[in-house]
Amino acid sequence: MHTMNRKSAGRGAAVPGVGAGVRNQPRRLVAAIALLSLCAAALPALAATHETAKIPTTTTLTVSTKTIVVGHQATLTAKIAPTPKPALGFVTFYYVLPNGQKGRFGSASLSGRPTVIYYKTPEQTGKFGVYAVYSGWDSYKSSTSKTVQVTVVK
Repeated sequence: MHTMNRKSAGRGAAVPGVGAGVRNQPRRLVAAIALLSLCAAALPALAATHETAKIPTTTTLTVSTKTIVVGHQATLTAKIAPTPKPALGFVTFYYVLPNGQKGRFGSASLSGRPTVIYYKTPEQTGKFGVYAVYSGWDSYKSSTSKTVQVTVVK
């Protein structure tokens, strides 16, 4: 039987009851840390090159009346489908005049509901189109409603 003294055990000789794998553990640990660091550094770059798939949405706009009297309020209602979970984001309401000039009525937040109601009092007579744009949120795409034609009279 082979016997060892302390002096020979300190130079990497086998120690009774301790396997050779124990001596290699620090190297394995360093290799694992290096691999983990490489993966952690590559992950943001990989994520930046692959946009996550967003769920398509549909924005439906309804107007309380197709004929609005100047000075009276009209209700614009935008419904987003499917309902974003959580129901967050903004809906912006726009108008288009017959000459093509566009403007913005205003915006409203979904605030936890899939429907946004916006009140507008037109100040100008004429025929124009109204449409709504949902901003999208997190994993939901933005969407634009069809244009609804309205007439404002005195």
